[in-house]
Amino acid sequence: MKIKHEHIRMAMNAWAHPDGEKVPAAEIAR
Repeated sequence: MKIKHEHIRMAMNAWAHPDGEKVPAAEIAR
């Protein structure tokens, strides 16, 4: 489960920030 969650979070980060900026999942959820 944890690995899958990390995979989704990384995908969302890449989608929300194409420049590669690291952003917590909480920020995306807002």
